[in-house]
Amino acid sequence: MAREKKPVHKVQMTDAKRNIIQQLLQEYDIQSAPTLIYVIGISDIIFTIQNSLVYEMW
Repeated sequence: MAREKKPVHKVQMTDAKRNIIQQLLQEYDIQSAPTLIYVIGISDIIFTIQNSLVYEMW
């Protein structure tokens, strides 16, 4: 019996997230794919924090 595939979570790449990733890549001179995946995860967290802080200021 075949297992049902789970849906893949895709992160929506906004310009703000892209800018954060580019800044991190330049600052830390990232060369490997695992490190890049880690940076993308960190940038998503940073973006979420930034959005929540802006929301709280309203």
